[in-house]
Amino acid sequence: MAAAATAMTASSHRAAFVEGTRQFDIVGYSALKALGRRHSVTSGTFRVAGRDWVLVCRFDPAALSDVSLKLLAAAADSGSGVTATASFTIHDPTGGSKPMQIGNGEAESIIFTPSSSSCKQAVPDAFRKWEARYVRDDRLRICCTVRVLEIRLLCQTGRTS
Repeated sequence: MAAAATAMTASSHRAAFVEGTRQFDIVGYSALKALGRRHSVTSGTFRVAGRDWVLVCRFDPAALSDVSLKLLAAAADSGSGVTATASFTIHDPTGGSKPMQIGNGEAESIIFTPSSSSCKQAVPDAFRKWEARYVRDDRLRICCTVRVLEIRLLCQTGRTS
């Protein structure tokens, strides 16, 4: 009787973060504030880890109120979701003041899906007090760092006798 062949399989799980940074300058900031109602402005599309993202800045009647990172629908339709972190800062366009953190400064892991494709952080109340430091030549600069978790599962099959 011949010995039965034994199948040998192996797999490896590889995970790494892919990072990208976006700078969004809002030129004409005073005109947007002067509208005196809730509205938003959206950045141009940018790519991180092969996915398309935009920043959305919302205004209340008095000033910038919150900033969101949005994964565009085509990229969110992958079914399993996209795990990422995002951090936001407001920068002095002249570099004279320290960047102001938006949100609590903790980059929480977020799963972006077609039904939940954005994360939002409130602009701190201190921004209203120090707004003049961060708005120069009627321009406000928002920076966002996105870290996307890339996972690859590699499977190998072999046969031994």
